[in-house]
Amino acid sequence: MENKISENEITENDTGKKEKSGFTGKFILAFLFTCLAAAGLFLLWAWVAYHKRYSAEFIRAGLVLVYIIPCLLGGRMLRAMAKGNAFLWGAALGACYFGAVLLLSCIIKGTAVQAAVAPLILCIISGAAGTLRLHRKKEKEQTS
Repeated sequence: MENKISENEITENDTGKKEKSGFTGKFILAFLFTCLAAAGLFLLWAWVAYHKRYSAEFIRAGLVLVYIIPCLLGGRMLRAMAKGNAFLWGAALGACYFGAVLLLSCIIKGTAVQAAVAPLILCIISGAAGTLRLHRKKEKEQTS
């Protein structure tokens, strides 16, 4: 039996040699982009909150945005790369991002985080929402 590879899975590199490209690498790239965007936003928010002396409630609200915005951006990146089931891949990206944040938190604190259901849901929903098309192209009017 032969392994059949569809045309969209084969790409040519600069030398003209054909090679198989998988979605796993693209997903990891989107995940790394999400983590880097989150780190940048977190550092920016920490700097702004420190210099402006915001209240604890305002700082927590900004940290919620650090969960949402990177997952939205990663979902947008995935939508461009995923041919099918982009919505599910965006949700998986959000779950992976939350897992990375949870793991990092456990490493730093030394204990597991309690009551982490709300951030998990936020990450999954924002990752999936990032894959949605916001502006659909208008269909051309048919002239009779």
